[in-house]
Amino acid sequence: MLPSLSNCDLRSFPDSLPTTNLSVLRIVRFGYNNSNNFLPRWLYSRGSSDLSISGIEGPIDHISWRKLCNLQLLYLSNNDISGEIDDLVEALSGCGNASLEALQLAGIVSETHFLSLAKLERFHVS
Repeated sequence: MLPSLSNCDLRSFPDSLPTTNLSVLRIVRFGYNNSNNFLPRWLYSRGSSDLSISGIEGPIDHISWRKLCNLQLLYLSNNDISGEIDDLVEALSGCGNASLEALQLAGIVSETHFLSLAKLERFHVS
């Protein structure tokens, strides 16, 4: 069974879980929670992450996007994340699947952006 913390009404993500070994987790789902804080540090080493509709707020620069490069799946749709799309596209270089729908991103996505995204198979943005 896949680990899922969806719909748990989590208000915040713990930054560290010292008594828990999370290294074996491949997929972590946080969707449909009301967290409005930064992403926990332990999340960056996971292979997949679904953060859709989690209530994440703030500018792109407050999240360590470069650390998210290793995630195969990154779903950040429907969060209140704002900023320039250029800042985010570079961080997606290692992602195979990314969903950035309904974010408050500015800028233009051009063919040049996709040159560094060799692993990207699906890219959802609106």
